[in-house]
Amino acid sequence: MKERDGTRPSTLPGYRKLIENHIRPAVGKLALDKLTPTVIRRLLAEKTDAGLSATTVRHIHGLIRNSLGDAEREELVHRNAAKSVRPPAMRQVERRALDVEEAKRLLDALRGHRLEALYVCALTVGLRRGNCSGLAWADIDFDAGTLTVRQTVQRAEGRLQLVAPKTERSRRTVPVPAQNLALFRAHRYAHVLPEIERAAVDQAAKHLFG
Repeated sequence: MKERDGTRPSTLPGYRKLIENHIRPAVGKLALDKLTPTVIRRLLAEKTDAGLSATTVRHIHGLIRNSLGDAEREELVHRNAAKSVRPPAMRQVERRALDVEEAKRLLDALRGHRLEALYVCALTVGLRRGNCSGLAWADIDFDAGTLTVRQTVQRAEGRLQLVAPKTERSRRTVPVPAQNLALFRAHRYAHVLPEIERAAVDQAAKHLFG
């Protein structure tokens, strides 16, 4: 069902792994009405004691809760036993952003790199890696000085895929600094236009010489 409910392709393999490695071996043989809060609570405690991260254990709990929710809607169980079980609390991790001097050093190190425009976009505009990688030239409005996030790149089952942003808030138009616009133009002239010209020459040669 997850393939049809909008779950992102990169998420599905992780769900399958959790089910096969952790959920099915522990409770797969139990009848749904035997899946009590005590059983679920014990399962989560065992996974925590085994060294799984709080994030992974919360995902296990979420999969069980969602599955029982589906069973409840189908009237296969009278209640969702996972709703009364608290998953482990998430530990807050402080994330540190680059300070001004570190950002300047990074920009200096990137100067002249083939992907300088991409890295500078991530640094100055604040886009995630997948959003930056998913940008197309049609997404950049050089006249207005903006770019629009319409898609993102994700790796799923060993290959990269373009997918829609996860939420409507992720689909947005943001201003782009003039420095970044200049880098986009330079990248296009240096890398994209020569490829287009070579393709045109190759096409003309095929037309003339077969």
